[in-house]
Amino acid sequence: MKKYYISSLNGISGISKYSKDFFELVLRERGYEYVDSDQSLSTVLSMISSRDQVHIELGVFQKKELEILLAMLRGQYKNVSATLHDAPLLKYPFSEFRNPLLNSFSKLLDQLGKSVKATAQLLEQLKAVYVLTQIGHDILRDKYKLSNVFYLPHIVNPIELNFSKKEKNNLVYFGFIGPNKGLEYCLLLHQELIEKYPDLQLFVIGKPIGKQKEYYEKLQAKYSRNVQYLGYLPEKSVDEVYKQSAIAILPFQHYRFFYPFSGSILYSLKKGTVVFTKKSNAIPELIEEGVNGYFLSGNSTTDSRKLIQVIENRELLCKIRQQSQQYLANRHYPEVVRKFFKN
Repeated sequence: MKKYYISSLNGISGISKYSKDFFELVLRERGYEYVDSDQSLSTVLSMISSRDQVHIELGVFQKKELEILLAMLRGQYKNVSATLHDAPLLKYPFSEFRNPLLNSFSKLLDQLGKSVKATAQLLEQLKAVYVLTQIGHDILRDKYKLSNVFYLPHIVNPIELNFSKKEKNNLVYFGFIGPNKGLEYCLLLHQELIEKYPDLQLFVIGKPIGKQKEYYEKLQAKYSRNVQYLGYLPEKSVDEVYKQSAIAILPFQHYRFFYPFSGSILYSLKKGTVVFTKKSNAIPELIEEGVNGYFLSGNSTTDSRKLIQVIENRELLCKIRQQSQQYLANRHYPEVVRKFFKN
Protein backbone atom coordinates (compact mmCIF):
# COMPACT_ATOMS: atom_id res chain seq x y z
CA MET A 1 0.00 0.00 0.00
CA LYS A 2 1.36 3.40 -1.03
CA LYS A 3 0.54 6.84 0.38
CA TYR A 4 -0.45 9.80 -1.80
CA TYR A 5 -1.13 13.47 -1.12
CA ILE A 6 -3.41 15.28 -3.57
CA SER A 7 -3.42 19.07 -3.83
CA SER A 8 -2.16 21.96 -5.94
CA LEU A 9 1.08 23.61 -4.84
CA ASN A 10 1.27 26.15 -7.64
CA GLY A 11 -1.74 28.39 -7.07
CA ILE A 12 -1.90 31.75 -5.29
CA SER A 13 -4.57 30.63 -2.82
CA GLY A 14 -3.95 30.13 0.88
CA ILE A 15 -4.64 26.42 0.44
CA SER A 16 -1.76 26.08 -2.03
CA LYS A 17 0.62 27.72 0.42
CA TYR A 18 -0.70 25.55 3.25
CA SER A 19 -0.28 22.43 1.12
CA LYS A 20 3.39 23.13 0.46
CA ASP A 21 4.16 23.43 4.16
CA PHE A 22 1.99 20.49 5.21
CA PHE A 23 3.54 18.18 2.62
CA GLU A 24 7.15 19.20 3.26
CA LEU A 25 6.96 19.35 7.06
CA VAL A 26 4.51 16.56 7.94
CA LEU A 27 3.65 14.17 5.12
CA ARG A 28 6.92 13.65 3.27
CA GLU A 29 8.62 12.03 6.26
CA ARG A 30 5.63 9.67 6.60
CA GLY A 31 6.17 8.32 3.12
CA TYR A 32 3.54 10.26 1.19
CA GLU A 33 4.09 10.99 -2.51
CA TYR A 34 2.74 14.22 -3.98
CA VAL A 35 0.11 14.11 -6.75
CA ASP A 36 -0.74 17.36 -8.55
CA SER A 37 -4.52 17.83 -8.64
CA ASP A 38 -4.19 19.95 -11.79
CA GLN A 39 -3.61 16.76 -13.78
CA SER A 40 -6.51 15.09 -15.58
CA LEU A 41 -8.83 12.95 -13.50
CA SER A 42 -7.91 9.84 -15.48
CA THR A 43 -4.20 10.44 -14.89
CA VAL A 44 -4.66 10.81 -11.12
CA LEU A 45 -6.84 7.70 -10.82
CA SER A 46 -4.43 5.65 -12.92
CA MET A 47 -1.65 6.35 -10.41
CA ILE A 48 -3.58 5.41 -7.27
CA SER A 49 -5.27 2.11 -6.48
CA SER A 50 -8.32 1.70 -4.27
CA ARG A 51 -6.12 0.06 -1.62
CA ASP A 52 -3.70 3.01 -1.35
CA GLN A 53 -3.82 5.61 1.41
CA VAL A 54 -4.81 9.09 0.20
CA HIS A 55 -5.00 12.53 1.79
CA ILE A 56 -6.58 15.43 -0.09
CA GLU A 57 -7.11 19.16 0.54
CA LEU A 58 -10.69 20.39 0.16
CA GLY A 59 -12.06 23.93 0.06
CA VAL A 60 -15.17 25.50 -1.45
CA PHE A 61 -13.16 26.67 -4.47
CA GLN A 62 -11.09 23.46 -4.86
CA LYS A 63 -13.29 22.02 -7.62
CA LYS A 64 -10.66 19.71 -9.09
CA GLU A 65 -9.87 18.15 -5.73
CA LEU A 66 -13.58 17.57 -5.07
CA GLU A 67 -13.96 15.96 -8.49
CA ILE A 68 -11.14 13.56 -7.65
CA LEU A 69 -12.62 12.78 -4.24
CA LEU A 70 -16.07 12.02 -5.64
CA ALA A 71 -14.57 9.75 -8.30
CA MET A 72 -12.66 7.87 -5.61
CA LEU A 73 -15.76 7.42 -3.48
CA ARG A 74 -17.65 6.07 -6.49
CA GLY A 75 -14.71 3.70 -7.04
CA GLN A 76 -14.95 2.37 -3.47
CA TYR A 77 -11.63 3.83 -2.26
CA LYS A 78 -11.62 3.06 1.49
CA ASN A 79 -8.45 4.78 2.73
CA VAL A 80 -9.16 8.41 1.83
CA SER A 81 -8.84 11.24 4.35
CA ALA A 82 -9.19 14.97 3.78
CA THR A 83 -8.61 18.37 5.35
CA LEU A 84 -11.74 20.53 5.11
CA HIS A 85 -10.63 24.17 4.91
CA ASP A 86 -14.05 25.83 4.91
CA ALA A 87 -15.81 23.68 7.48
CA PRO A 88 -18.60 22.82 7.68
CA LEU A 89 -18.96 23.50 3.93
CA LEU A 90 -17.71 20.97 1.40
CA LYS A 91 -18.66 23.10 -1.62
CA TYR A 92 -20.66 26.31 -2.04
CA PRO A 93 -23.25 26.19 -3.35
CA PHE A 94 -23.63 22.45 -2.95
CA SER A 95 -25.74 22.31 -6.14
CA GLU A 96 -24.36 24.61 -8.85
CA PHE A 97 -26.34 26.13 -11.74
CA ARG A 98 -25.30 28.22 -14.72
CA ASN A 99 -28.32 30.43 -14.20
CA PRO A 100 -27.26 33.18 -11.70
CA LEU A 101 -30.71 33.35 -10.12
CA LEU A 102 -30.85 29.58 -9.54
CA ASN A 103 -27.30 29.63 -8.23
CA SER A 104 -28.16 32.40 -5.76
CA PHE A 105 -31.20 30.42 -4.61
CA SER A 106 -29.00 27.36 -4.14
CA LYS A 107 -26.62 29.42 -1.98
CA LEU A 108 -29.56 30.58 0.13
CA LEU A 109 -30.62 26.97 0.68
CA ASP A 110 -27.07 26.15 1.79
CA GLN A 111 -27.16 29.03 4.26
CA LEU A 112 -30.38 27.61 5.68
CA GLY A 113 -28.68 24.26 6.17
CA LYS A 114 -30.50 22.36 3.43
CA SER A 115 -27.31 20.61 2.27
CA VAL A 116 -26.22 19.40 5.71
CA LYS A 117 -27.44 15.85 5.17
CA ALA A 118 -25.85 15.51 1.72
CA THR A 119 -22.53 16.92 2.95
CA ALA A 120 -22.54 14.60 5.97
CA GLN A 121 -23.27 11.56 3.81
CA LEU A 122 -20.24 12.32 1.65
CA LEU A 123 -17.88 13.08 4.52
CA GLU A 124 -18.86 10.03 6.54
CA GLN A 125 -17.48 7.85 3.75
CA LEU A 126 -13.96 9.15 4.44
CA LYS A 127 -11.50 7.45 6.74
CA ALA A 128 -10.89 10.76 8.52
CA VAL A 129 -11.89 14.41 8.14
CA TYR A 130 -9.47 17.01 9.54
CA VAL A 131 -10.56 20.55 10.35
CA LEU A 132 -8.28 23.53 11.01
CA THR A 133 -10.63 25.21 13.49
CA GLN A 134 -12.10 23.88 16.71
CA ILE A 135 -15.50 25.43 15.98
CA GLY A 136 -15.64 23.77 12.56
CA HIS A 137 -14.66 20.48 14.14
CA ASP A 138 -17.40 20.77 16.76
CA ILE A 139 -20.10 21.55 14.17
CA LEU A 140 -19.15 18.55 12.04
CA ARG A 141 -19.19 16.35 15.13
CA ASP A 142 -22.37 17.66 16.79
CA LYS A 143 -24.56 19.03 13.98
CA TYR A 144 -23.43 16.72 11.18
CA LYS A 145 -23.16 13.73 13.57
CA LEU A 146 -19.76 12.67 12.21
CA SER A 147 -17.53 10.40 14.27
CA ASN A 148 -14.55 10.52 11.88
CA VAL A 149 -13.70 14.21 12.38
CA PHE A 150 -10.49 15.47 14.03
CA TYR A 151 -9.03 18.87 14.86
CA LEU A 152 -5.72 19.65 13.11
CA PRO A 153 -3.83 22.86 13.98
CA HIS A 154 -2.83 24.99 10.99
CA ILE A 155 0.87 24.56 10.30
CA VAL A 156 3.53 27.28 10.49
CA ASN A 157 6.94 26.91 8.92
CA PRO A 158 9.38 28.29 11.55
CA ILE A 159 11.86 29.50 8.91
CA GLU A 160 9.24 31.99 7.70
CA LEU A 161 9.01 33.80 11.01
CA ASN A 162 10.41 37.31 11.06
CA PHE A 163 10.48 39.01 14.45
CA SER A 164 13.42 41.30 13.71
CA LYS A 165 13.17 44.96 14.66
CA LYS A 166 10.65 46.84 12.56
CA GLU A 167 12.12 49.44 10.25
CA LYS A 168 9.03 51.66 10.47
CA ASN A 169 5.80 51.88 12.48
CA ASN A 170 3.32 51.62 9.60
CA LEU A 171 0.03 49.73 9.25
CA VAL A 172 -0.84 46.89 6.88
CA TYR A 173 -4.04 45.26 5.60
CA PHE A 174 -3.63 41.86 3.93
CA GLY A 175 -6.47 39.79 2.50
CA PHE A 176 -9.24 39.55 -0.04
CA ILE A 177 -10.99 42.76 -1.07
CA GLY A 178 -14.74 42.89 -0.52
CA PRO A 179 -17.40 44.59 1.66
CA ASN A 180 -17.34 41.76 4.21
CA LYS A 181 -13.56 41.92 4.70
CA GLY A 182 -13.51 45.16 6.68
CA LEU A 183 -11.08 47.11 4.51
CA GLU A 184 -13.15 50.29 4.65
CA TYR A 185 -13.09 50.27 8.45
CA CYS A 186 -9.33 49.78 8.35
CA LEU A 187 -9.03 52.81 6.05
CA LEU A 188 -11.26 54.85 8.36
CA LEU A 189 -9.09 54.05 11.39
CA HIS A 190 -5.98 54.99 9.45
CA GLN A 191 -7.48 58.35 8.46
CA GLU A 192 -8.16 59.11 12.13
CA LEU A 193 -4.64 58.09 13.13
CA ILE A 194 -2.85 60.26 10.57
CA GLU A 195 -4.34 63.33 12.20
CA LYS A 196 -2.00 62.50 15.10
CA TYR A 197 0.76 60.77 13.06
CA PRO A 198 0.95 62.61 9.69
CA ASP A 199 3.60 60.26 8.28
CA LEU A 200 1.83 57.01 9.15
CA GLN A 201 1.43 54.82 6.05
CA LEU A 202 -1.15 52.12 5.38
CA PHE A 203 -0.26 49.34 2.94
CA VAL A 204 -3.22 47.52 1.38
CA ILE A 205 -2.31 44.10 -0.04
CA GLY A 206 -5.08 42.28 -1.86
CA LYS A 207 -6.85 41.96 -5.17
CA PRO A 208 -10.55 42.54 -5.84
CA ILE A 209 -12.33 39.85 -7.84
CA GLY A 210 -15.25 40.36 -10.21
CA LYS A 211 -17.86 42.78 -8.89
CA GLN A 212 -15.57 43.84 -6.04
CA LYS A 213 -13.44 45.92 -8.44
CA GLU A 214 -15.95 48.77 -8.41
CA TYR A 215 -16.04 48.70 -4.60
CA TYR A 216 -12.23 48.78 -4.52
CA GLU A 217 -12.05 51.74 -6.90
CA LYS A 218 -14.49 53.72 -4.73
CA LEU A 219 -12.32 53.12 -1.68
CA GLN A 220 -9.22 54.23 -3.59
CA ALA A 221 -10.93 57.49 -4.55
CA LYS A 222 -12.26 58.15 -1.04
CA TYR A 223 -9.16 57.17 0.96
CA SER A 224 -5.93 58.22 -0.71
CA ARG A 225 -3.84 60.09 1.83
CA ASN A 226 -0.85 57.98 2.96
CA VAL A 227 -2.42 54.81 1.55
CA GLN A 228 -0.57 52.53 -0.85
CA TYR A 229 -2.87 50.14 -2.73
CA LEU A 230 -0.50 47.38 -3.76
CA GLY A 231 -2.86 44.78 -5.25
CA TYR A 232 -1.65 41.19 -5.42
CA LEU A 233 1.98 40.68 -4.43
CA PRO A 234 4.21 37.58 -4.51
CA GLU A 235 5.14 36.36 -1.04
CA LYS A 236 8.65 37.82 -1.11
CA SER A 237 7.20 41.29 -1.75
CA VAL A 238 4.56 40.79 0.97
CA ASP A 239 7.37 40.01 3.39
CA GLU A 240 9.10 43.28 2.47
CA VAL A 241 5.92 45.25 3.19
CA TYR A 242 5.60 43.60 6.60
CA LYS A 243 9.15 44.65 7.45
CA GLN A 244 7.88 48.23 7.18
CA SER A 245 4.77 47.58 9.30
CA ALA A 246 4.35 47.20 13.04
CA ILE A 247 0.56 46.73 13.16
CA ALA A 248 -1.84 44.70 11.02
CA ILE A 249 -5.48 45.83 10.97
CA LEU A 250 -7.72 42.98 9.80
CA PRO A 251 -11.35 43.70 10.77
CA PHE A 252 -12.96 40.80 8.91
CA GLN A 253 -16.73 40.50 9.15
CA HIS A 254 -18.58 37.43 10.38
CA TYR A 255 -19.77 34.65 8.09
CA ARG A 256 -23.08 33.31 9.31
CA PHE A 257 -22.81 29.75 8.08
CA PHE A 258 -19.16 28.74 7.98
CA TYR A 259 -16.09 29.45 10.08
CA PRO A 260 -12.88 29.78 8.06
CA PHE A 261 -9.40 29.91 9.47
CA SER A 262 -7.72 33.25 8.73
CA GLY A 263 -4.47 32.79 6.86
CA SER A 264 -4.01 36.58 6.79
CA ILE A 265 -3.98 36.77 10.58
CA LEU A 266 -1.60 33.84 10.89
CA TYR A 267 0.71 35.39 8.31
CA SER A 268 0.63 38.71 10.20
CA LEU A 269 1.57 36.93 13.43
CA LYS A 270 4.44 35.13 11.66
CA LYS A 271 5.83 38.45 10.48
CA GLY A 272 5.90 40.01 13.93
CA THR A 273 3.08 42.52 13.61
CA VAL A 274 0.62 43.27 16.39
CA VAL A 275 -2.78 42.18 15.05
CA PHE A 276 -5.97 44.19 15.52
CA THR A 277 -8.99 42.22 14.37
CA LYS A 278 -12.60 41.31 15.24
CA LYS A 279 -14.20 38.40 17.07
CA SER A 280 -15.46 36.84 13.84
CA ASN A 281 -15.53 33.31 12.49
CA ALA A 282 -12.75 31.25 14.14
CA ILE A 283 -10.54 34.26 14.90
CA PRO A 284 -10.94 33.97 18.72
CA GLU A 285 -9.06 30.66 18.38
CA LEU A 286 -6.09 32.61 16.99
CA ILE A 287 -6.04 35.80 19.05
CA GLU A 288 -6.02 36.25 22.80
CA GLU A 289 -6.74 39.83 23.84
CA GLY A 290 -3.64 41.60 25.09
CA VAL A 291 -1.48 38.50 24.66
CA ASN A 292 -0.84 38.19 20.92
CA GLY A 293 -3.19 40.85 19.60
CA TYR A 294 -6.30 42.94 20.20
CA PHE A 295 -9.96 42.88 19.23
CA LEU A 296 -11.64 45.88 17.63
CA SER A 297 -14.97 47.09 18.99
CA GLY A 298 -16.30 48.66 15.80
CA ASN A 299 -16.30 52.11 17.41
CA SER A 300 -13.63 54.09 15.57
CA THR A 301 -12.93 56.47 18.47
CA THR A 302 -12.44 53.63 20.95
CA ASP A 303 -10.40 51.57 18.51
CA SER A 304 -8.18 54.50 17.53
CA ARG A 305 -7.33 55.08 21.20
CA LYS A 306 -6.38 51.41 21.59
CA LEU A 307 -4.15 51.62 18.52
CA ILE A 308 -2.49 54.78 19.83
CA GLN A 309 -1.72 53.06 23.15
CA VAL A 310 0.20 50.34 21.31
CA ILE A 311 1.90 52.72 18.85
CA GLU A 312 3.20 54.93 21.65
CA ASN A 313 4.23 52.13 24.02
CA ARG A 314 7.25 50.45 22.45
CA GLU A 315 7.70 48.19 25.46
CA LEU A 316 4.12 46.89 25.12
CA LEU A 317 4.51 46.43 21.38
CA CYS A 318 7.66 44.37 21.87
CA LYS A 319 6.01 42.30 24.61
CA ILE A 320 3.05 41.42 22.37
CA ARG A 321 5.41 40.41 19.56
CA GLN A 322 7.38 38.14 21.88
CA GLN A 323 4.20 36.51 23.17
CA SER A 324 3.03 35.98 19.58
CA GLN A 325 6.23 34.14 18.75
CA GLN A 326 5.77 31.85 21.74
CA TYR A 327 2.10 31.29 20.84
CA LEU A 328 3.05 30.12 17.34
CA ALA A 329 5.67 27.73 18.74
CA ASN A 330 3.20 26.23 21.21
CA ARG A 331 0.26 25.84 18.81
CA HIS A 332 1.37 25.71 15.17
CA TYR A 333 4.91 24.43 14.76
CA PRO A 334 5.37 21.20 12.73
CA GLU A 335 6.20 19.07 15.78
CA VAL A 336 2.85 20.07 17.30
CA VAL A 337 0.85 19.46 14.11
CA ARG A 338 2.42 16.01 13.63
CA LYS A 339 0.92 14.86 16.92
CA PHE A 340 -2.60 15.67 15.72
CA PHE A 341 -2.35 14.07 12.27
CA LYS A 342 -3.10 10.39 12.73
CA ASN A 343 -2.81 9.01 9.17
